[in-house]
Amino acid sequence: MNFSELFDLLYGFLWSGTKKEYLLELVAELTDEPKIQAQFNGNKKLKKLWEQITTDAGVGVTDKDAENWLARGFSAEVSSLIIRNLNSAPFVLSIETLSDGAKQEMIEEFSKRGVVFSKQNLGKQVKNYLLKYIKKNAGIPVTETSTDDYLADTRELSSQLKRIHGSYLLCEANNTCSNPGCAKKLIAVSGSNVAPLYEVAEINPKLKNAEAVTNLVALCPDCFAQFVMSGTPKLAKEIKKVKEAQSIELALEAAINDINLGGQISAAVRKLSDADLTADASQVFTAVSVDRKFNESLYEEEKDQIRNSVIKSYIKVHAELTVLCQSGECDWDVLRSKMHGLYVQLKLKTENQSKIFNTICSTIQKAGKCRQSISIILTSFFIQMCDIFDEQTKASSSTVDPKKVM
Repeated sequence: MNFSELFDLLYGFLWSGTKKEYLLELVAELTDEPKIQAQFNGNKKLKKLWEQITTDAGVGVTDKDAENWLARGFSAEVSSLIIRNLNSAPFVLSIETLSDGAKQEMIEEFSKRGVVFSKQNLGKQVKNYLLKYIKKNAGIPVTETSTDDYLADTRELSSQLKRIHGSYLLCEANNTCSNPGCAKKLIAVSGSNVAPLYEVAEINPKLKNAEAVTNLVALCPDCFAQFVMSGTPKLAKEIKKVKEAQSIELALEAAINDINLGGQISAAVRKLSDADLTADASQVFTAVSVDRKFNESLYEEEKDQIRNSVIKSYIKVHAELTVLCQSGECDWDVLRSKMHGLYVQLKLKTENQSKIFNTICSTIQKAGKCRQSISIILTSFFIQMCDIFDEQTKASSSTVDPKKVM
């Protein structure tokens, strides 16, 4: 396909005026006008050229200029101007805002000319294809889209999908990479800091509704890169099976619990604030990663319960406590003192973390008149905040790396 054919194809989908008008519009959509004006203000020739290109009436761009550009592409000077001041977001947006039907028609028109595009990130694909012609005219060596470029595009899509479906997918995956055989955690929690360590991938990008949550999975960055760049149909099928199992498990969990988490946490905390757990005061500790607080006396299942509770519910508990404290229904310092005092009281009787954990859960469940699941969430929160369990030193725990975060 030559430039004239490419231009005609874009013109047919994106513009209703004259071809000359769209030529000028195309340059404007591909460039950063303020940047050009600032950069070339002292260069009369380039300033005049830019004014000619961006003037609504196209003053200075003759019909002959337009014919030449249509036949051969933009001149070397104009092409260099575009590349040196590239800001293609408006052009990409002009394609992405087309209807699904128009996008499909555009893909089919490109396909007739031997160019294969997908609906996913269509605007960027067309932009990259157009820039090949412009770079060539500007004397810039043209290479095929690199692996890094493609990966960057898929990561950008992942960021968009995370904003929409991230919380649900993390919950569905139980904070674990959905790639079979990989057990990496997808969220890092250190103290009060929570950092996402995951990407969202489409299981089958060819589906009409590829961005539906039923076609999305949460993967660790390494598995994400492997899947989008070299994923086989077999791997996609395996990930789809994992996704189906996750969806069933999450649906069952929701059906069993069917609770207002925030409301139950608030109700339990209100009752805990009034309960006489212990009179022993405590000092304020600095929060650390929960893994650094476990020793060998805590069962692996209980460690997982605590980790998952922190990962899924830390922000929710923190938010509910903030509201209660601001309204005067809870005194944070007093509550922390009570919880740590209860821990100290139990520690005098036993060093076994499993026994301490289960006793505190039972105490909270009874005093807070809440479900067992809520008591586990609250106990895990106070472990994370260092009011329960002491930080383990490297010497006292051979299985925990002090630098490790979840």
